[in-house]
Amino acid sequence: FAALIFVLIWSVVKEKKYGILLPFFLLPVIMVGYPSLGTIKYENNKFELENQKQKLFEGDFTPEEYEAFTTAYLAIAQSCKSNHDPEAQESLAEAQLATGNYEKAREIANRTLNLQPGNSAAQEIIRESSEQIQRENEFRNNIDNMARMMALTESGRMERGEAAERMADILAGLQPPQNIEPRDALVMAKALAYTGEKKSALQVVEQVMKNPRISREELTRAARLKDEIENDRFAP
Repeated sequence: FAALIFVLIWSVVKEKKYGILLPFFLLPVIMVGYPSLGTIKYENNKFELENQKQKLFEGDFTPEEYEAFTTAYLAIAQSCKSNHDPEAQESLAEAQLATGNYEKAREIANRTLNLQPGNSAAQEIIRESSEQIQRENEFRNNIDNMARMMALTESGRMERGEAAERMADILAGLQPPQNIEPRDALVMAKALAYTGEKKSALQVVEQVMKNPRISREELTRAARLKDEIENDRFAP
């Protein structure tokens, strides 16, 4: 802008044509305005992420709201500004925690602490993520054990009564994590049906089918399992 002003004054003094310079004055305007617009858009995405993240934590969201959350998350994560913004990193970590990506949540929370040592929210995310990872591992081991028992029963290598009794013991102490993978939830529902908990089994399947992130293949499996449970396919 300073250079253009100098050339403009020089042109006037020398009685040269200066009209050709006028369009170039748009360049400094754009250079000043673009970062400002980028900052406004960045802050708006942070605000949108906060709104949608709260709905995810409460478990009350629609597919459209989940898409809005994903859009806002990606906009912040892909922005260079977030690399130096502990508040943004904290929001990204909380978003990963809300969607059950505990390893990623812990990783981003550690980045937040690098930017802002002593950030209590990041420390809490690391603690909760670690607990959820441990719970997930224990839960998945129990799910795998029940899946093996059902496979042995259906192949005739284990008595149905014995399998149902063992699965009932596992289900009694089962602690599902905050976010359950559809595959694991369907195994749990089938195990509940094996032990005579038909109503609870159907409730689990219906929750899986309402999940906005469920794939078409998983939805088909859930619908088939629901039909089998309703027809007492696995009843004791």
